[in-house]
Amino acid sequence: MLYEFKKLPSRFKLDLEDVPVARVPNELVHLSDLRYLNLKDTLIEQLPESIEWMCKLQALNIP
Repeated sequence: MLYEFKKLPSRFKLDLEDVPVARVPNELVHLSDLRYLNLKDTLIEQLPESIEWMCKLQALNIP
C-alpha cells in the first residue's frame, strides 16, 4: 500500500486506529506539521527510525 501523505486533508492529526496496517512508512516524516499520531489497535510492532525527525509531534498513541 502506497500512501501519499502530502495529500492528506489534515496535516496535524493522523488517526489510524483499527486500521490493519503492519508498518509505518518512512515517508511519514514528510508530515512535518503532524502533532498527533494514533496507532492504537493496529498491527504495527515497530516505529521507523525517521519518527525522531518529527519534532512537532506532541502525542503518539501506540498499542
